[in-house]
Amino acid sequence: MTKRLLLLTVALGMGMLSLAGYQWARASAAKDIYRDRLASLEGEYTQLVEQYNQAVTPKPVTELLVEDGKVSIIVRQAGGVLETITTPYRADREIFVDFALIDGRLLIRRIFDDHTAPAYATPIDETLLEVDWNAPGADYGKAIYRKLDEGRWIVSVTGDGSLGLKQVELDQDIDLTRAPAVQEYAPVQPRADEDVENIRFGEVWQHLMQ
Repeated sequence: MTKRLLLLTVALGMGMLSLAGYQWARASAAKDIYRDRLASLEGEYTQLVEQYNQAVTPKPVTELLVEDGKVSIIVRQAGGVLETITTPYRADREIFVDFALIDGRLLIRRIFDDHTAPAYATPIDETLLEVDWNAPGADYGKAIYRKLDEGRWIVSVTGDGSLGLKQVELDQDIDLTRAPAVQEYAPVQPRADEDVENIRFGEVWQHLMQ
């Protein structure tokens, strides 16, 4: 009986030592995972900064001009030529500028005011008057609107598709961008904690053999 108890005690002690050794090896492997993740985190942070800058930096896409209360729109055509389109709308009403996201690019479609139905809007791109929303690449529409004061107004878009509208100086140099790309940005997330939780025996053994 005493011999069996001794063997049981020795076996229990060996088991506890093995468990302790495994926990130590697992903790050591976890430390290496965290170290490797921290080593790559700087690169991921740089990538995140680049994505953020691309997503939030506005690009001018449309210029509105208000003279004597009347609204005109300036668009960039092929070859970089600026075209001014006069509208029947007055700036003391809410002016809507309508875009369509087609094949990942934001295309100006039409302009109208709050007294005008979209179907009777002033067209900017004739090819977009009838959009086949079931066609591949036809995603959705976007619009921005407000009442306008005298002067120049710039409609801008960021990389994630957010529209902006602000007034600029009459002589301010603006480089309008035609059909800017709208992108989806995947978040950069460190996964060290999940990696540690999923450490397997084989990984611990491989760590011990290094």
